[in-house]
Amino acid sequence: MKHIDILKKFHKWLEEVPFNSNHHELKYSIERVEDFTKALFGYAKFKVGDIVQLKETPVINEKEAWGWWGYRDILVKGAKAKVEEVDHYKGIFRYSLTILHPKEKGLFTFSEDKLELAGDNVCKCCGK
Repeated sequence: MKHIDILKKFHKWLEEVPFNSNHHELKYSIERVEDFTKALFGYAKFKVGDIVQLKETPVINEKEAWGWWGYRDILVKGAKAKVEEVDHYKGIFRYSLTILHPKEKGLFTFSEDKLELAGDNVCKCCGK
């Protein structure tokens, strides 16, 4: 959750700056944003470290997702992945994933509706 880390750094910086009349209001506002951010990410369907799988094979061609062309053989329905980061953008949770494949490595981002939990008996290292 890089957003929380950024807010914490800003909060720490606030504690180091000289006091002024707006300091307490600004500090309070930052603390509120931290709280809201933590609360929001509590609603994410998946957490960092979860093993998920693709619900469907994504469209990968010259016009859509062309950057994934070299990975079209591993980005298929049922492919297992580990959640590395959770993000929220324009009202949608998005997840940065490492596909659990023995030969291919890469970080891919999918929205929540494209993923499902892989199950309890899945190894976090290899996805089997």
